[in-house]
Amino acid sequence: MISVRNIILTTFLMIGAWHVAIAQLPNTEVFSFSIIKSADAFKISKASYLSDFNPAGYTNQPEFISADEVLFTSNVKNKEIPDLYKANIRLGKLQRLTDTGLAEYSPQKIPSQDYYSCIRVEEDNTTQLLWAYPTDLSHGGFSPLPDVTNVGYHRWFSSDQVALFLVGSPHELAIANIESKEVNSVIENIGRCLKLDKEGNLLFVHKITDDNWYLKSYNPKDNTAKTLIETLKGVEDFGIYRDQEIIIGKGSKLYSANMNNPTVWSELTDLASYGVQQISRLAVRNNKLIVVSNE
Repeated sequence: MISVRNIILTTFLMIGAWHVAIAQLPNTEVFSFSIIKSADAFKISKASYLSDFNPAGYTNQPEFISADEVLFTSNVKNKEIPDLYKANIRLGKLQRLTDTGLAEYSPQKIPSQDYYSCIRVEEDNTTQLLWAYPTDLSHGGFSPLPDVTNVGYHRWFSSDQVALFLVGSPHELAIANIESKEVNSVIENIGRCLKLDKEGNLLFVHKITDDNWYLKSYNPKDNTAKTLIETLKGVEDFGIYRDQEIIIGKGSKLYSANMNNPTVWSELTDLASYGVQQISRLAVRNNKLIVVSNE
């Protein structure tokens, strides 16, 4: 478990000194669990509280990059400006990746590249760029799509193709080619969570109306989308467990639906006894689950 006593802050990237005025960040807590899902049972064990290094702070948007390493964003060093961090949840080590004076969110590893990507809010507090930092932190990085200034979230198909959540009225899903800089709109009124299944299809939530949200699958090869299942009311974040189950959270409870035939959500467990209150985001890798809970 990562704790105040065993945090290791390593050399970090410094680029600028300006300060960005942003909206008050919510208080969030992060928990990790080991999970096993079978046909007749769901077992949870090895619970750890990961965000005790930042009590009453913002630690969010976890993304596995290996079995033990997780990227996330946190305001532990600056309560107004979140930076990028990497945690080894097995060793209990925490590494600060950025200290730019700019808010950075939603870190990922770019496939087949020695770069992390994120969404960086520029000095004007309006421009939101897809940004890439070298994993060795040797320089200040660059924007792969400098002309796209309203990126809210992203998900890489490959090193040269990326799905974008574009902020607007309404928000929209677009697919961008990094080499050609071509950006093609796919659908409007989408949720913030973008994940890939084992076939390389993009899963996302389509918010058709305020009360009707559906999990959909988009095939980038033929530019088609199909509906999988209606989400529980108000739920737009999900994880994928071993290419078999879609896992979501509502309140303190976890639910799942079978990937091959997602017709109904089945309750898995209630995490209230671990201190989980309002599940917002999920990250799943093999038998490991990370849950973000809003206070």
